[in-house]
Amino acid sequence: WSGCAFVVWTIDNVFCRYLRMFRNRVGWPLEHLSQFHAFWHIGVGIGTYFFIVFAGMVRQLELGEPRPKVRWRQIVPGFSIPYVFRQSV
Repeated sequence: WSGCAFVVWTIDNVFCRYLRMFRNRVGWPLEHLSQFHAFWHIGVGIGTYFFIVFAGMVRQLELGEPRPKVRWRQIVPGFSIPYVFRQSV
């Protein structure tokens, strides 16, 4: 996610002038689809959360606990987030 976010952010920086012209032409609501900097924030946030879940799994392994499991919790239909499930011994 973070890698994709970096690509989108770079496109936003390189083609900023053209994206602004595009936004002026299409107007609301389509102009918001070219706000790549906002998508960068979303992508980096998701990537950071996945890294925190990964770090939690590594930490449990370092503590010698049974192999951690990842479960997915559905937030809204079509969107789920992972979390580390601690197994009881």
